[in-house]
Amino acid sequence: MLNRFRVTCFEAGKRDGAEARIVEARDEKEAAERVCGGPLEAAGKPGQLRAQVSPVGEPAARSMFFRPA
Repeated sequence: MLNRFRVTCFEAGKRDGAEARIVEARDEKEAAERVCGGPLEAAGKPGQLRAQVSPVGEPAARSMFFRPA
C-alpha cells in the first residue's frame, strides 16, 4: 500500500531551495530516495542531511535521512 509523503531535499545540510515535493511511496525512506536520490540512512551528521520527510497531514511526524558516511 502506498502512502503520501512530503519530501524536502538538502545539499550539504542546507535546503536545496526547491519547494517540498509530494510523493507516493511505501515508507519515508523510499519517498526520500525517490525524490532526493539514494541510498540514504536514518542517522548521520548535520552536514550529511539529505532529506526531511513527513506524512501528508502529519507535518510534525518528521523523519530525517542522511547520505551514507
